[in-house]
Amino acid sequence: MAKPAPFRPLEDYYGEQAFAPELSLSPVNGLTTTHDGQLISDLLISAYDAPVQINHRVEMRNCHVLYRDAAGVLVNSGGSRSQFRDVITYCSALPNPIAALSARYGFELDNADAVVIERLRNNGGSGGLVADNCFNLQLRRLAVHNPFSSSSGAAILLRDCYSSYLRDYGILSSLTTSFAQSGLLLEDCHGINVQRGFVDGNNSVTGWAIEARDSDMCIVEDGQVAHFGGGVAATGNSKNTRFEKIHARDSHVVGQGGRSAPAIKAAFYRGDDTEATVFDRCTYFDLNVGTTALAGTAVCSIADVTQKELPDAQLQ
Repeated sequence: MAKPAPFRPLEDYYGEQAFAPELSLSPVNGLTTTHDGQLISDLLISAYDAPVQINHRVEMRNCHVLYRDAAGVLVNSGGSRSQFRDVITYCSALPNPIAALSARYGFELDNADAVVIERLRNNGGSGGLVADNCFNLQLRRLAVHNPFSSSSGAAILLRDCYSSYLRDYGILSSLTTSFAQSGLLLEDCHGINVQRGFVDGNNSVTGWAIEARDSDMCIVEDGQVAHFGGGVAATGNSKNTRFEKIHARDSHVVGQGGRSAPAIKAAFYRGDDTEATVFDRCTYFDLNVGTTALAGTAVCSIADVTQKELPDAQLQ
């Protein structure tokens, strides 16, 4: 078996982004598109009270969006086939591990199909991206720092989505100031392909670094998870879920950031009602005492879940 690659910096997944917005906007009621074909470019947008609302097929590039009380960018069905490249979203609201927060993602996609997002960086908020009931999404190089949704959601959440892919993603969360429920969550999805990424840091009691919940025919491959209570999981009524070449390391079994201890302490887990879950060429290293490498009671095909002895040079 080939050695798992060391953790890569978040910038490797995101790519370089060196631009200075040429114009600053502070719209009182948010910014809304008016017709197909519009180009939104080189702007610093302060959308504290209302989102940048995409109602048409447009292109946004080289923009920095500041948000607080709502989403940063909201794309609805009219925004299908829109393209977004080199966008930074930053939430100015403070994290709160106790109070339930309303959803405020950097990007929210609602019934928007064939949307392309490439090189997105988000800091804070409920997470970087949530997509509801979307088809044929193309998501590349997404970087999410310190999301703080306290009760549900995920840093990257695909819900009721079909035939889409996510490639080259990085989720980096502090165990003391980030309070996301999960890192990457595929909920009620079908035919999602996830490749090349990492989730570093998750202090949730019931969440997971990577989770497929009530999903079918999804594959997650070439990933790494670290500093977690619950690692990689298929839960709910998930069927035909496949995890390939996922490397897990550095777990914790006690509460972090003021939270209780994780409910299920496992690097890899398959729920009781899942079917045909496969862990193929998955490895683990340096799990805390009390963390189970593979847990769950459902019928599961275990092609390979093994402990991997890595030289110190690999553990960066």
